[in-house]
Amino acid sequence: MSQPPMNTTRTCPYCGRDVVLGKLPIVATNFGDRLTGEPLDRPASGAEPLRWVGEWPVVAEAPLPASQTSNRGPIGRARESLRGAMPLPRPTELAAFEDSPARLCTHDTCLTPLPAEIDTGRIFIVPVVGTVAAGKSSYLTVVLQQAWREQRLARFGFEQFTLDEQSVETYRQEYHRRLFRRKEILPGTQFDEDVAKKPLVCRIQYEGSDPALLFLHDIGGEMLMDKSMRRRFGGFMRRADAIIFLIDPVCLDRPDGRSWAERGVLHADDLDYPQGPLFRACVEELEPGRRTPIAVTLSKSDLVADALPEIGRFLKEPSDRQDADEWNQDLSDLEQTVIRALQGLSEWDLLNAQRMLDPELISFHAVAALGSNPQNGEVIDLAPQRCIDPLATVLFRIPALTEPAT
Repeated sequence: MSQPPMNTTRTCPYCGRDVVLGKLPIVATNFGDRLTGEPLDRPASGAEPLRWVGEWPVVAEAPLPASQTSNRGPIGRARESLRGAMPLPRPTELAAFEDSPARLCTHDTCLTPLPAEIDTGRIFIVPVVGTVAAGKSSYLTVVLQQAWREQRLARFGFEQFTLDEQSVETYRQEYHRRLFRRKEILPGTQFDEDVAKKPLVCRIQYEGSDPALLFLHDIGGEMLMDKSMRRRFGGFMRRADAIIFLIDPVCLDRPDGRSWAERGVLHADDLDYPQGPLFRACVEELEPGRRTPIAVTLSKSDLVADALPEIGRFLKEPSDRQDADEWNQDLSDLEQTVIRALQGLSEWDLLNAQRMLDPELISFHAVAALGSNPQNGEVIDLAPQRCIDPLATVLFRIPALTEPAT
């Protein structure tokens, strides 16, 4: 893709504020050895920083002046306008490659280096949402295994789905190793006021479309369920391009009248969180005019398969879903089954709340990230089912992600 003009405005994916790309300084994000007596690391190239912004060394000034004071009068304004219309230089054209230069969001509450894709604006935010212990981290672990390592989206036209290098390490150590290697139950996601700056970043490309970044956010249930914390630290949810909303069946009443504890579900008596209010908040707090697809997803579906046999029949992913038509028909059949399952679980509040959305934006799914009930803190028989469906559905419903390349 060609570079945009220097006066292009983008939205910072971390703080949500608008930035003019040509007015952002270039900082080093790769460092060499710290010299004796210096409090901060130096750029890997050894270049002397022009100045520091927070903890970041500036290695090239913004190509456009940050202030208009020197451009008073019609001639100055015309000169500024002409310069702003020129192509935006890439950071690596202004600073040493080994410094991994990046534009810096200069808003005081952010001061975060921006990914290169900020130039194209092709950054899409998809948070995984749910109440405490709804299975968000387990789902995210499995769906990334399937989308990235197993490339299960390839048959539907996604030519690329990879994790960036920093996210690879986070995923490997905090998610994949624990669940797939050690067979451990993942701990609950802890409160983190910097959650907006710590997405798992995927590089994704649909056939015939330009490459893009996908920000997958894993947010603690306690933070999501607290209105003050959600609005203070989870502002990226207002700008979500899609949402995967996990419904925890353990918070609902089994249709057969048996207790979840009786079925061997750990800590079941503590899981009684209403889920409709959080769903409403997700919809109501979206930026005005934003058309955000939401995948309403029954989590831990294997736990209700004995009480709702219809769900059990659909949990096994068909092996013959080789094209989009077969996949869409299968999902349509499953969608009606999930709606009936939610009715059987008496989740009427959420079913009523989903009417707030355009029917074209909402879909219903059932997943089993673990596929078995953990025993003594271990996942003995890990057998994930249907986890790719919600992600694939919302990706297809983000028009800008799959539109033909310009």
